[in-house]
Amino acid sequence: MTRAQKYSCDLRAELLKEFEAGKGRISEEGKQKIQEKYGLNGRKITCWASDRRKRHGLYDEKKFCKKLWKFVKDHPNCPPSTELQEEFQKVFTNFVKIEGIGNTEGPIPDSENGTEN
Repeated sequence: MTRAQKYSCDLRAELLKEFEAGKGRISEEGKQKIQEKYGLNGRKITCWASDRRKRHGLYDEKKFCKKLWKFVKDHPNCPPSTELQEEFQKVFTNFVKIEGIGNTEGPIPDSENGTEN
């Protein structure tokens, strides 16, 4: 990992932490902390948070869990090795693409372009 990638990763993690702590907003204290540590101006931080809300909603993890829970409730007799695993893989793969975790191949999903799937 290059220095720039590490900076980018750390910054993104910090932004996400402050964003989630503020329930979809970044507090003034959070902005100030990020500005001092990474040199970003307040406008860029606000734009990042606004863009994140538009593209992903507040809590991707919650959305992921809700989808999975709904599937389990709707399919009570489903053995874990068949449809549930397939559904889990679909939801999880989409979650990974949205969050940018790991390597994703293929075209960029609609959620990356600002539209809901």
